[in-house]
Order: sequence, then structure tokens, then C-alpha cells
Amino acid sequence: MALRKNQNFLSTTEKKQFTDAVIALKAGGSSGNKYDELVNIHEQNMYAGHFGPAFFPWHREFLTKFEQALQSIKNDQSIALPYWNWAVDNPQTPGSRSPFTADFLGTNGQQGSNWQVKDGPFNYDLLDGKGNHQWPLDVRSGTERYPYLRRQFGPSQDPKLSLPTWADVWAALQATPYDVKPWDFTSPSGFRTRAEGDIPFGMHNLVHMWVGGSMVPMTSPNDPVFWLHHCFMDRLWTDWQVLHQDQAQYLPDGGDPNDPTKRQKLNDPMPPWNTPNDTVTPANVLSTWDRGYHYDTDGMLLAGEVLYPGQGIYSASVAVAGKPRYLLLYETDGVLRLYVAGQQNAYWWSDNTPNRNNGKATLESQGNLVIYGPDNKTPVWQSYSWSNTGPCYLVVRPDGYVSILPPQAPPIWTRPTKKP
Repeated sequence: MALRKNQNFLSTTEKKQFTDAVIALKAGGSSGNKYDELVNIHEQNMYAGHFGPAFFPWHREFLTKFEQALQSIKNDQSIALPYWNWAVDNPQTPGSRSPFTADFLGTNGQQGSNWQVKDGPFNYDLLDGKGNHQWPLDVRSGTERYPYLRRQFGPSQDPKLSLPTWADVWAALQATPYDVKPWDFTSPSGFRTRAEGDIPFGMHNLVHMWVGGSMVPMTSPNDPVFWLHHCFMDRLWTDWQVLHQDQAQYLPDGGDPNDPTKRQKLNDPMPPWNTPNDTVTPANVLSTWDRGYHYDTDGMLLAGEVLYPGQGIYSASVAVAGKPRYLLLYETDGVLRLYVAGQQNAYWWSDNTPNRNNGKATLESQGNLVIYGPDNKTPVWQSYSWSNTGPCYLVVRPDGYVSILPPQAPPIWTRPTKKP
């Protein structure tokens, strides 16, 4: 199970692990250039994955194919896509921890160079070991004239162009049902329209426009930030599913014989995954767990998963008035603390071993939560909780407690012992 984290929680090692895998996929292996194959799929299936109900399930499968390709090229099942919460981490906001840094995805393009990205690992001017450009754009649409990655952040295009806010996100998360007739870009309401569709409600489209450059045409996966943007969109769909469990999770479901739509019903195969050997329908991808991944916002830490200093997981409840979310944060000082999210001035619980050297925190299969020293081998703190009934998992509960549980059994460890 891959744990998809907020990109501002990634360690330096995880950032490099991700970018190295992306570059390796682009360079190709024995099976060819899988990265450009995915860029082609996105461009050639424009109407299958956009402007209609299948927007979310189509991109969920698309991201899963990419994540699996990264894992395969590096033979490392721990590689997971990060997401960019653009509603919080706006590159134009002082102190923001956006992905546009020289040590991760590179920064904005340079105005005097056709907005070419000139730093970071996806800089066209970097050469590989064979003297080839490390990140050439070999798959380009008619509007993408240049062979290099380009970005032109919103304010340099239009001073009024801005990224969506958390208020926009929350408005979309409250929208029901999932989608409405006529099931296309003219649908007047519903979660899918507010999340994908036209300005002012289409957050997805607006982010593409704001980044600009190579993110504007249908070959937008040429910019690796595409995957972080869509990973956040997928996380929002997951949050919407949690919020509205009493609502239909996908519409149209095909139950209305008078429904005129010709595509994108619940059990309709989604091109290009509509062949006998690879058939995927919206019904197949309603659960992230069934696709082999989950998010740091679903409150779970599975056996073998790791938190590095500065990383955390949230309770699965979506933040609403009167219902706070809780954050279990493994902090940069090496201490594990439990907070009400957004109120990091006081904590409910900590492991009470401050000022130690930093290492990883991990949940072992038998249920022991362990924090290691800098060698990642020597334990400096542990929960001393064990079970012999199967792989355990840790959950940050919606009521503010943290528990370690075996399968189908009561918790073997819970903190705090009582709320302060």
C-alpha cells in the first residue's frame, strides 16, 4: 500500500526518490519510454477523461498507472505520488512550502527565455550520461512549440489570475450530488462541476491556467507538477466520499433508462482501458484502497509505513465548524506529538523524549510503534505494544485519540490515556 503524502511533508530523500524515478521513467528502460506514453494517453483521450463525470475516476486510474510505473522502473513499491495542496501552499505567499523549488520540481520559468524553467531536475539544459537532454518535451501539441519545460505563473499572465482558496475547496466539498445532467461541461451544479469545470468554480482548470506554459495544453503531463496537482484533486474526491457517504458516490449510475448520456456511466469502460486485457470502469476505482494506495489524511499508518521528521497524518474527519481534525506529527526535533490541527501551540500528547537525534518513525507489523535514531536502526522510543493476530495498523481517530489495532480486535495501545 502506497502512502501518498502532502509534498511539504516530504523529506529530502523522498523528494529525490520521486524525481529520480520520474527521470528514469522518462529515460526509458527495456520496455521503452513509459513517461511519454502516458503523455500521449492524456492527449489522445481528452474527451474520455475530461468535461464529464469520469473526470475523477479516469484520472484516478491514470495516476495509478503512473505510480505503478515509477515503482516498477525503480523496483521499489514504497514510491508514492505526493500531492500539492495549492489552496494552502501558494508559491506567491511568503513562507509557503510549494513544490516549485530548485531542489524539487524547479521554479517559475524565466521571462526572457520564453518562460523556460532553468533550474531543478527537469531543466532541459541538463544532460544525461549519454549527452542527451534530460527532460525534452518529445510529445507536444500544436500549441506547444518548444522542446523544453515552460511555466508562467498566473500574475505574470494576468494580475487577477489566482489559485483557488480553501474557501473554494470547501464550497466544492459541500456540493452534492456527485454530478448532474447533462453530464458534461454545461452541468450547472454538483461536486464534479465545481471541482473540474469552468471558472469561477473549476478549480482543476484554474490551477492548470495559473501554472501556465506546459501545463496549459492537453500534453500537460509534460510538467511533473501535473501529477501533484491531480493527486490533490484525487484526494479531494476521497474527502468528498467521506463527507457524503449517504449520497450516491458516482453518477450517472445507469439506472435511468431515459438518461441520454452515451458514456461515463458507473459500469462503462473508460478508454483507453476498454480492452479485454485491461478494462476499467468508474465502479472499479471508487476506493483508493482497491487501487493500492491511501492518503496521509485518512488517519491511517499501516504496518511498514514510515514518517520522517516533519511528517504527520491527520484524522479522517474533514474539517468543519465544531469538528476539528487531529494531527499526529513527527516533528523535526524528533518528538511525536498529537495536536488539534492548526493549533500547534499546545499538544494533547507527546512521547516525552525531546532533543534527540532524528530518525524515522515506523509501525512494525506486530504493532510496535518505533522511533529510531539517525542510523535508522537503533530504537530511541517505542510503544511496547504487540499482537500475534496479524498485521496491525495505527489510526488517528476522529475523537482525537491515537490507537494501534490488530485486525478485527480491540486496540492494543491508545494515547492519550485521557483528554487533558
